[in-house]
Formats: sequence, structure tokens, C-alpha cells
Amino acid sequence: MQPNPDDLLHSPLAMLLLASCIIEVSGPPADRPWVKAEGLGSTEASSLAECLRALALRELHEGYFDGISTERFSQLIAHCGAELTPYAVSYPQQVKVLLSVGPALKPFAAHLLAAPGAANWFSNLDRQRQEWVSTTGQPPQAAAFVPDLRPWGAGITKPRRALWTSTSLSESSSNWLHYLHLRTELPFLDPPFRRWRLYVAPSARVYEIRGPQDWHDLCRAYPAPSSLPVARQLPADHASRPILVELVPLLASPQAARRGRGTKLSRRRPELAFRRPGASWLRLLTGHRSPSARPERPPDRAEAERTFIEPDWRAVVSDWDGVHLSLGGFLSSEGVIWGRPEEGQTHLFGWSTESTLWLRWAFADVEPLPEAT
Repeated sequence: MQPNPDDLLHSPLAMLLLASCIIEVSGPPADRPWVKAEGLGSTEASSLAECLRALALRELHEGYFDGISTERFSQLIAHCGAELTPYAVSYPQQVKVLLSVGPALKPFAAHLLAAPGAANWFSNLDRQRQEWVSTTGQPPQAAAFVPDLRPWGAGITKPRRALWTSTSLSESSSNWLHYLHLRTELPFLDPPFRRWRLYVAPSARVYEIRGPQDWHDLCRAYPAPSSLPVARQLPADHASRPILVELVPLLASPQAARRGRGTKLSRRRPELAFRRPGASWLRLLTGHRSPSARPERPPDRAEAERTFIEPDWRAVVSDWDGVHLSLGGFLSSEGVIWGRPEEGQTHLFGWSTESTLWLRWAFADVEPLPEAT
């Protein structure tokens, strides 16, 4: 599949990565020498906007990103994902900047996707290079695999318990390992990381997600009410006063090009009664879309009754053994709201990096890998 640079423009995560990669190649803006590729997502919104405008003026040339290795790309993606989090107070302002100013970097997007280090971002699952990290030191076993396919909740579009793998980048690293080094949520894992190679059986049925339309198709085929419009009380950074934070407050324009590129689905589930998002959440959503998607008038009643759906994993498992999110799919889909209100809008959130969610045991063989630090 030939990736389209426009697929990155609706994603604040992809825009942050693009800016970070420009800094990696040619350094920070002259008036902001303290800005680094790792940490750009922690920059205050107004400073981030100025930084993006300065980067857009850089001289572009063929092979601009060719010096960034696959390994380094993976590290930068992990940092961007960790920094751009809806649990941060500054998140709504950062996203607004990335979606409104970030597209000025569009000329760089095609060069990013053409870089040798990005060659496999939209590839299908590599069945010979799946890696699993043990939290207990015990090897993966079919008898010990007991998934809980109930929804996670709180806007996180994963089941409560399943088996997760990521594709190895080398004998000593993977996208998952770069994420684990930055992980801040429970359960904490300290190195050395105990790793195992899982060889996926040829008969395993794997659904591919290469972009938000693929995720949308999966949700539409196996719909369940989404827990997206759920606010949570979180402690403010460096303060004792609690703040109210929406988990996924805004994101992409529903009018963006909608191209289905994923695995063809054979059926649609019956329509469900969907949970309606609250008025405060809708105001946050419509107030922080990119300029091209912002309505010129307040949303009417029909718009306020939009519905949000996510996969019913207990239904998905009847047709699929696993769901693979490619690295390109993660960059273009994580946190992005997609689809038309009348058909149910979708978002993918909480997958962290390139990974495969296994709903049932589908492996032909297992072998240990060297520990990683």
C-alpha cells in the first residue's frame, strides 16, 4: 500500500512526530535552542506554535529524513505518544496548535513517508517477528491465556485482558520496548525485560488497521456503545487541586478523506442504542477541531445527537483471532475521531504503539529471546 501524506495531517500525533523529525535532522529553531526532538510534545502551546511556524520555513531536499533509522523513528514515536497525552492539562491547547499550524509542514510529510526507516509503517503483520514481553518471567502458554473481552471503559478502546505482541525491530528491540521504557501507568515494568518470540500460525485470522477508516470499519461491523464521553478526575501537574480532564477531547475533521484500505469485513452487526455524549464534551469537541472542520454556527440538535461506537470484542473474536495496528495506523488513528454522526463516529485510543491484540491463542511456536535492558 502506498501511504498518502494527507493521512498524517488530521492526526495531532503524526504532526508532532513530523516536527520532531525535522528537529532531529536540522536542529531546533534559532530562537529556541533548548527545544529538542525528544520533548517537543511537552512544550507550552504558544511556544509550540512558533516552533512549528519556524520549522515550516526550513529548506527541504530529497532524502531529508533518510538519516533517521527505523530504530530512531520508533524511539521518537514512543516519545511523542508519551508526551501528547489527554491526561495533561495542556493537551487541548497543544492539539489545537498541531491541527491548525501543523499542516504548514505538509511538504515534509511525503519525504517522511518516503524515508527508508519508515518503509514498513503501513505493512501487514509480520508473522515471524512477533514479540511478547512477560510481566512475571513466565513463558507464554495457551493454557494460561484467559482473555477478558469486556470493554476497558473510560474511552480506552481495548478489552480488559488479552495478549499483546509487537514486531521486533532487531534481536534486541521492538516498538513495544521503546514504549515500555517511557511507560508511566500501572503495571510498571522495570528492565531487564523478559522477551519471547511468538510465531503466528498461517491459519490465524488477522484484521489489519492501517488508518482510521480501517478502525471505523471494524467498529461498524461489530458495534458497541463507546465510553468516549467520560470525564475523569485527575490530579493537576505539580498541584494538589484536582482538575477535570476529558480523555479524548477533539481530534480530526470528520470531513477528511475517508478511504477504506483494511481487511474486508463480511458482515454488519445489528444497530445498537448508543450513549449520547454530554453537552460539555460536545462543546470541547467542536471548539478544538482543526479550522477546516469548525462549524460556523453552534451545533444544532441533530449534531448534538451524534453517536460514538467502539468494537464489541466478544463479537470480533467470532471472526478474527487478532487485530494488528501498524505503526502508520497508530500514527494516523490514535485519538482521531472519524466517520459521520449518522453512522456512528469512532476513535482509537490507548494502543500506545504498533501492536497486535490477540483475542485467542493463534501461535505455532514460542521461543525465548535475549533479555532487553
